[in-house]
Amino acid sequence: MAKEYLDLTKLDNAAGTGWLPTLLATEQDLFKQTADFLEKPAVPSEMAAFQKAAAERVLATLKKYGGARSGQEGFAVAFSPSSRGRLTDRDLGRFPDDTLFHRLARAVCHAGCLPRKELYEAWEMGRRVRRLFRGGRVVDLGGGHGLLAQVMLLLDDSSTSALVVDKALPPSSARVHDALVDAWPRISGRIAFVASGLEDVEIQAADVVVSSHACGNLTDQVLDRAVAAGARVAVLPCCHDTVTCESGELSGWIDRPLAIDILRAVRLEQQGYRIWTQTIPASITPKNRLLLGAPMR
Repeated sequence: MAKEYLDLTKLDNAAGTGWLPTLLATEQDLFKQTADFLEKPAVPSEMAAFQKAAAERVLATLKKYGGARSGQEGFAVAFSPSSRGRLTDRDLGRFPDDTLFHRLARAVCHAGCLPRKELYEAWEMGRRVRRLFRGGRVVDLGGGHGLLAQVMLLLDDSSTSALVVDKALPPSSARVHDALVDAWPRISGRIAFVASGLEDVEIQAADVVVSSHACGNLTDQVLDRAVAAGARVAVLPCCHDTVTCESGELSGWIDRPLAIDILRAVRLEQQGYRIWTQTIPASITPKNRLLLGAPMR
């Protein structure tokens, strides 16, 4: 496949028989069809049907000419899960399968506002948490768009509800939620978004508290809130602040961010929790250490 990718006569050539001219021709044709369609008034059902047909055509073309899966026609296209570029309907062809992750990714593409990195982080963290913690209300602190909380509900329907808390909820969080509800109507009405400091939220012992990339000592606050309630907790720390986060005297042996996370795990264990230390793929983020804990009742 890599050898074919380097063959520019297959990618593009003067005769116009390479892959690139076909992709560009499809794109231009869709632009023209869209312009023609928008010249006339359309009811919502007609608009939805047109969008669906266009998306299906894009998906079919990319699967044939732009796919990156082994054994698939087309050429390999670099696609980094760590990218901060937004996923849009242009990326639908990258997620053609009927797996839960590909269905989730297509819904995120339809929303058109989430960084690719956020999709992969939420998925990789969510599925690791659900392997250990089932049921309970999901409380996503510093939750932003709330994708992690919604992934948690999709992975385990025995959780009846989720709460997404952030001091400043992104305006596009509603767009992400609507796209997921369109794909999974069963989560409608089960997720609450609250613009608030995490100290103002009541946490219960049966909850599962999660936080992905809570910056600096916000991770410590999440852990403290969960421990005070006796709730299960999972954090994916980032932006380790060596001034506000405790690193002890370990920095002579290991780097300070790792020292901070080790002390977090030790402190959680000392507070009567069983802990698990895991990682998500480093190809998504170098800040990939996942700390999970459950009270030993």
